[in-house]
Amino acid sequence: MGKLEGRAALVTGASRGIGRAIAVRLAREGADVAITVHREPGDATLAAIRASGVRAVPIEADLADVDAPARAVVRAHAALSRLDILVNNAGGGGPTCPLLEVSAAGWDAVMALNARGAFLALQAAARLMAASGGGAIVNIASVAAHGPRPLLAPYAAAKAALLSLTRSAAQALAPLGVRVNGVCPGLIDTGVWDAFRRDPDGRAMFERRLAETAMGRAGTPEDVADAVAYLVSDQARYVTGHGLHVCGGLEMH
Repeated sequence: MGKLEGRAALVTGASRGIGRAIAVRLAREGADVAITVHREPGDATLAAIRASGVRAVPIEADLADVDAPARAVVRAHAALSRLDILVNNAGGGGPTCPLLEVSAAGWDAVMALNARGAFLALQAAARLMAASGGGAIVNIASVAAHGPRPLLAPYAAAKAALLSLTRSAAQALAPLGVRVNGVCPGLIDTGVWDAFRRDPDGRAMFERRLAETAMGRAGTPEDVADAVAYLVSDQARYVTGHGLHVCGGLEMH
């Protein structure tokens, strides 16, 4: 019996990469899983979820749209008849751009997806969870939230906002039985880096981050998924308001 048997989860942005790994890991622990998809259908993720013998529900949603996050939460709850777990994974860094070249539109787009979308999904999920006795929320942030990222300033700021939201929500929602934690991945070897490494500057950035990682290797999406599975389980029943670094020692706090 998996440690999440009988529970229902929504994982945003789960068509590939870290989101897919999280959705599949929760399914292996027995949870029914809804995923949001946008532009990519998520068929591989859905098939992997169903291979664990649980329900898989796709929800089309552009989480940068102000109405989409709450709507996705409500649809997941309706499809699975309950909602015990929310993983706010959807996000993106936007273009690599010097600080003085960041446009207002570019700033707003990164904030809308990474911070506002997560907040609105959290808010909607917390209301449903509180009404049914509690639940667990995990926000996928980044170690970029802790250090200067002059070429990714909007992304770093958005992830810092997400960590701040995690702490505020943990304090506000604890009396309602809802735990809220964050995960801060470091250098995780996903398809996002493939395009970067085809460019000499991107490859140099990857190698530099790798050299700064104490464990001497890039992480895998499964490394992040294992941390999320712990945080949403009863094994972490006394853990809330925490930002867990899954970064091999790239950042230490």
